[in-house]
Amino acid sequence: MAFDGLVLYTLTQEFRDSLITARVDKIYQPDPDLITIALRVRGENLRLLFSINPQYVRVNFTKEKFINPPHPPTFCMLLRKYLTSGRVVEVSQPGFERILHITIQNLNENGEVEQYRLIAELMGRHSNLILTTQAGIILDGLKRIPTNVSRHREVLPGKPYIDPPKQDKANPLIAEEAAFKALLQLDTEAKLFKAIMDNYLGISPLIAKEITISANLNPNDKIKDISTEELDQLWLAFYHLFNNLQERRIKPTLIKDDKGKVIAFSCFALKQYENLTQISSSTMNELLANNFETNIKKQRLDQISGEIRKTIKNLIEKALKKYAKLQQQLDDAENADDYRINGEMLTANLHQLKKGLTTFTAINYYDPELKEITIELNPALSPKGNAKKYFKRYSKLKTSVRYVKHELAKLDEELEYFRNVELSIEQIESKADIEEIREELIHEGYMKENRKKTPNRHKPKSKPMKFKSSDEFDILVGRNNRQNDQVTKKIASRGDLWFHVKDIPGSHVVIRNHDRREIPERTILETATIAAYFSKARESTHVPVDYTLIKYVNKPKGAKPGMVFYENYQTITVNPDKVLIEKLSASN
Repeated sequence: MAFDGLVLYTLTQEFRDSLITARVDKIYQPDPDLITIALRVRGENLRLLFSINPQYVRVNFTKEKFINPPHPPTFCMLLRKYLTSGRVVEVSQPGFERILHITIQNLNENGEVEQYRLIAELMGRHSNLILTTQAGIILDGLKRIPTNVSRHREVLPGKPYIDPPKQDKANPLIAEEAAFKALLQLDTEAKLFKAIMDNYLGISPLIAKEITISANLNPNDKIKDISTEELDQLWLAFYHLFNNLQERRIKPTLIKDDKGKVIAFSCFALKQYENLTQISSSTMNELLANNFETNIKKQRLDQISGEIRKTIKNLIEKALKKYAKLQQQLDDAENADDYRINGEMLTANLHQLKKGLTTFTAINYYDPELKEITIELNPALSPKGNAKKYFKRYSKLKTSVRYVKHELAKLDEELEYFRNVELSIEQIESKADIEEIREELIHEGYMKENRKKTPNRHKPKSKPMKFKSSDEFDILVGRNNRQNDQVTKKIASRGDLWFHVKDIPGSHVVIRNHDRREIPERTILETATIAAYFSKARESTHVPVDYTLIKYVNKPKGAKPGMVFYENYQTITVNPDKVLIEKLSASN
């Protein structure tokens, strides 16, 4: 998915409409490659996000909530020093490059008015965010680039700002027909879409192919193979697209494949994907916010949590193998009497046996039908030795039954715990959630602590989710095992009602009942629906949910985080409902 020149051009126009005269309020750096700037303009609060992560390069307004570090990084402090309380006076996109300039006017250290330029270079792995003075001197960059990385373009405090290397391409906004045709015909062996990309700034493969398809041509045809009339069609498609862009006749569109995965976004509806789902937004900012705050945020968290996911997967596989082995031992123990009978049969027939035999057949007097039984023998042992071997095996199996059953019960609890952790990983919403799960697994001895990493005692903790029922009752939902313990054993009081899906992993959910009044059936139904949604049964229907007063929920001594037992409960059957979840969350 390309953050191309057209997307940035559209955003720049939207930023001009919204940001001119905006006052910079607060600046944060929640991640090493992420900056958010809170602004206030005409009584409205806006939050501008800059991401220079190579996989998620973007700049857009956002409503996403981030957990910020307690101690802001150096670049964040520098931005605060120079930009806080300043006003935005200009927003521009030089040429048609993937570069955004935001000029902010503020008072300098001497109390004099000065302009500072925040430059967002949105170019894949070369992306950066740089602050310069009015004279073009770099104050600092989110990514510093010293001499040993680039001799031609250093990004260091005190150095003059130098534009990224210019591409030998034309600006499509000022293209003329004759020049367009001449440029494309410089390389007649080039494919149509490549010829457009290689000669004009800011055009991604997506848009280059769209232009050729709009001209009713095949993007992979070569320049030499198209006629004069077809070249005319190509020019007209090119001209109309960029004319519509400049006249703001756009339709910001998100493309999803058959599985619901976002595969592209653009300023226009795309003819090349007319058979797929296309979702339009009123603005490019809205489209990017919806895309990145849902799909890409999830992808990013999935990547960060990859180590924990792998650990839990391995732990579950290991536990299941151990479970199968113990179950086999238990099955063998249930047949222990066979070994005792073999021993007794050998003892009763010692006079018929001699050393060196491999089998012995005799009538089984313990069988009501008196069938013959064949007993395997170790030829190296004496008859008494073989009998003793069977008695010893019998004794060992009988003794092991209690141990095996105990170990199987422990494994059942451990597997339940792992699957609860697995659910917690599926429900993560921030890096803080991931760190809490990691800390829990380290504390429980399932992961090793990274000793190279400096511990941060002031690390922000994620909090349980909050909802508000239609009857104005507060509802709390634990997102991981520790939060489940927090909700159930620390926050909830005796009059609160506790919910959990029956017999499968799920969040602990509590209705707060501060006034000890009767909880309406509607609130109970809504809370059960929330419990079903935040469980492994999210994609199911007719989900049974147990609920009881919090006083009937207990945690066994020494139990793992999130593990409880409960009694005196009732059960209600519900269907998970995402729309209801969003409604109750929005009312919070």
